[in-house]
Amino acid sequence: MKIVCITNAHNTFVPMGDMIIYVGNFTTDIESFFEWFVSLPHRHKIVVPGEHEMTLCNEFKRNVELMNNARYKIGLERSIKNSLNKINYARSVIIKYSHQVHFLVDRSIVINGFKIYGTPGYTNRWNDIPNDIDILITLISSTGHRHLRDRMAIVKPRLHIFLDAWGGVVMHAL
Repeated sequence: MKIVCITNAHNTFVPMGDMIIYVGNFTTDIESFFEWFVSLPHRHKIVVPGEHEMTLCNEFKRNVELMNNARYKIGLERSIKNSLNKINYARSVIIKYSHQVHFLVDRSIVINGFKIYGTPGYTNRWNDIPNDIDILITLISSTGHRHLRDRMAIVKPRLHIFLDAWGGVVMHAL
C-alpha cells in the first residue's frame, strides 16, 4: 500500500497513492478544505487536525472559564456564542464528510489490516496510544518530547508520521 502524507498543501499537487494522510492545520476555510480533500482520488483519507483546529476548542473553554469568574462576565456572552458557533460549524462539516474521511483525534482505525492511531498531541494523552498500532500519526516528533518517546518505546509502531519544524511531513519507519 502506498501512503501519501501532506500538510498545508491545500490545492497543490498531490502524489498518487492508496491512502492519503493530512497532518496539520486546515481551518482557513474548513468547508473548502474538505471539498478539496474528498475530491482526491486516494481510496483512504485520514486527517489529524493541527493547532488551529484545537484552538477552536481551547478558545471556547477559555471563554467559559472566564465567564465563571464574575468580574469577566460583561461582554463575554458574545465571545462565547461566537466560539460555540465556530465549533458547531466545524463539527457539522466534519460530520458531513465523515463517511469519506477518517478524522483522528486520539483514536484509531484499521485500514487494510493496518491499525492507525492519530493524535494532535495537544491533549497529552500519550498513554492512550494503543499497544498494538502499526502507524502512529502525531503533530510532533518523539525526539523532542520525552513522554511521547517513552510511550513509543513501549508501543513500537512500524511507522511514525509527524510534522517537522519547517512545515513538512516526516515518515519515520521504525
